[in-house]
Amino acid sequence: MSRLSLKIAVQSFLLVYLLRSVVLSNSNSGVRSLKTKCIDEERRALLKFKDNLESYDNDTLSSWGYEEEKKDCCSWEGVGCDNITGHVIMLDLSHLGLRTRGKYMSPPLIELGYLNYLDLSGNGLYENNLLSLIGNSMVSLQHLDLSETLLDGSIPETFWTNMTSLSHLILYSNGLGGSIPQGFCNVASLRYLDLSGNLFISSIPKCLGNMTLFEHLDLSHNDLVGSIPEAFGNLVTLTYLNLSTNHLNDSIPKFLGNMTLLKFLDLHDNSFNGSIPKAFGNMATLTYLDLGMNYFKGSVSITFENQSSTLKYLALDSNQLEGVITNSFCKKLTSLVFLDLNKNKLEGSIPKCFGKNLTSLVYLDLSKNKLEGSIPECFGNNMMLLTYLALGNNQLEGPIPEAFGNMSALEKLDLRNNKLTGEIPTSVWNICTLRELFLNSNNLSGQLLELTQSSSSCTNHSLRRLFLHDNRITGLFPSLRLFSSLVSLDISSNQLSGSVDPSIGQLSELAFLNLSNNLLEGVISKAHFSQLSKLIYLDLSSNKLIFNVSYAWIPPFRLRTIYLSSCKLGPKFPRWLQSQEYSRLDISNTGISDSIPSWFWDHQYIMDRANVSNNQLSGMIGNYSMFPADVIDLSSNQLEGAVPTFLFKAATVLSLSRNKFSSINSMCGVTDAILKVLDISHNQLSGKLSNCWSQFNDLVVLNLANNYELSGEIPTSIGSLTNINSLRLSNNKLTGELPLSLKECKNLVVFDVGGNKLSGAIPTWIGETLQDLVILNLRSNHLH
Repeated sequence: MSRLSLKIAVQSFLLVYLLRSVVLSNSNSGVRSLKTKCIDEERRALLKFKDNLESYDNDTLSSWGYEEEKKDCCSWEGVGCDNITGHVIMLDLSHLGLRTRGKYMSPPLIELGYLNYLDLSGNGLYENNLLSLIGNSMVSLQHLDLSETLLDGSIPETFWTNMTSLSHLILYSNGLGGSIPQGFCNVASLRYLDLSGNLFISSIPKCLGNMTLFEHLDLSHNDLVGSIPEAFGNLVTLTYLNLSTNHLNDSIPKFLGNMTLLKFLDLHDNSFNGSIPKAFGNMATLTYLDLGMNYFKGSVSITFENQSSTLKYLALDSNQLEGVITNSFCKKLTSLVFLDLNKNKLEGSIPKCFGKNLTSLVYLDLSKNKLEGSIPECFGNNMMLLTYLALGNNQLEGPIPEAFGNMSALEKLDLRNNKLTGEIPTSVWNICTLRELFLNSNNLSGQLLELTQSSSSCTNHSLRRLFLHDNRITGLFPSLRLFSSLVSLDISSNQLSGSVDPSIGQLSELAFLNLSNNLLEGVISKAHFSQLSKLIYLDLSSNKLIFNVSYAWIPPFRLRTIYLSSCKLGPKFPRWLQSQEYSRLDISNTGISDSIPSWFWDHQYIMDRANVSNNQLSGMIGNYSMFPADVIDLSSNQLEGAVPTFLFKAATVLSLSRNKFSSINSMCGVTDAILKVLDISHNQLSGKLSNCWSQFNDLVVLNLANNYELSGEIPTSIGSLTNINSLRLSNNKLTGELPLSLKECKNLVVFDVGGNKLSGAIPTWIGETLQDLVILNLRSNHLH
């Protein structure tokens, strides 16, 4: 169970509890029975109201009608009447997918003058003056819910004029903005206010602290600024307070710890600072507390060592809490179901009290701290309800306890980025509920062959994400037949050897596969991919694998990332790439000895990187319209002829070194170039360099060295490359003096023109203006 789903579950439980009395109060004997007919004027008003609405479902409000058998509106869906007066007093049309027909729906609605309960939430009202009309006319309203109805603008001050009976106002998830009106404070009867998920940008009105009947206040997910008003200390009847996801700052007022009826407090995702008030430990009724994503400092142990055992949800993540977690922290928090302390500065070892006192925990996150020492064995012996355990990104050492296999409800185990050693316990593979396992970036060893035998106790293993990369795992590649639910598999950067078991081709849910940087060898055939229709990421690079698929093979997948460097794909250019949708491609050093097919340059998808270097690609490249790649690496091949214009257009990095290219003059046809790195060293460029470098003023690195036949003077336009850090023109036949324009290249760190036929005096501006210069090579010229 994820943190979000558990948080929603806890919140839902609390809201049901807190609102139970509200539901009961609106379901009492005041709602009319079906034996008495409704008032005809109100029936007509309801029908006019319906006529102004439309729905995606034709059966919605089908009980409403003009027919004789539908005459009693008190029996209509969502309508409730007073059983004495016959007036409509309740209208609940929530989440029926209704929307207006471009007409105002409110005129007939406000004819229901005795309405005390109105819920239109989850419908598309599109009526900006609705609040104003309701406030002026529906004076009997006690409960109003217009949440998720696409309201926008500001709340009119006139809304409050006649709302003397209103106790529940729910306007969450709209587009309301501006300041929170002071008029709220004039409704003395208000007990429940929810303005969350809007665009309010003001500070919290101080007068809200005078609303002494408040039980529920939710201002979360707005853009509120400033601090919590001191007057909030008067809200002694408050049971629910949510100010999360705003821009509130300053320290938390100590008086919040004196709200003795408070059950729910959420202040996460603000800019609160200072220490957490110790008074929080005295809140005897508090069940839910979220102070995460702030700037709190101090010791977590001292604050909560006396906390009441009623607390079930505690989130203090993403703060600056520090120090050691002591045994006193666990002493009274025995009812905790959810605990999140991740992304703090906590130190020391994990106390054994976690496994002894916090046995009700379902969710525990201690990741991204500075915790050290070993993982307590008692975790696996006593914390049997855990579904989520994250201890990653710490400095934990030693083995993974064998007892972890006893946590039979575990769905996610995250121990990544620690210093754990030893083998992966056999018992871990027997946790049949496990969906996500992150053990990567440790010093784990041993083999994975036992994975197949151990997990046989799970008739339907649910593991979906398995990350074991960057460890010291050895042995042969395991069979994965029992892990049919795998979506992501990364066992890269280990020491696995032998061939890849063809069973991997049966993992029909697999989308991400990374086996790179191992010692794998042998043949990869189409059987390894037979059922992988959902695969989008494939990395087999830095192994000795040989692809043995037919030239006409069409894969079942559409890859977006392809890393196959150092595998054997050639000698033919792999035609199966034509059907792929990649944005990252690396087929460098793959034994391809062929020309580049035209379809390769017609790729329709924008690419981050295309690397086909270190092959035996030959021939000329035609002039295509565009190759949409940010980084293009064609280096260390045998390509020849002129470099076509299109290669200069879209790339920021273009590496063409160690080929047989003869000209780059086509670059002069480029406008609005974004090229930052251009390397055409070790080619066969000859003749004079074109004087059109001013079109490439984003260049940071330019390398034209070791062409040997480049001649003529250094173009003056190279001086327009004011962002250049590295300029290499060595080992050519350049002549003339160093152009004065080069003094404008003030960011130069590397300047190498050695091995040419340059002449004249060494300019003084080199030492005067090139202040960042580290490498300067002028040798083997005729300079003096």
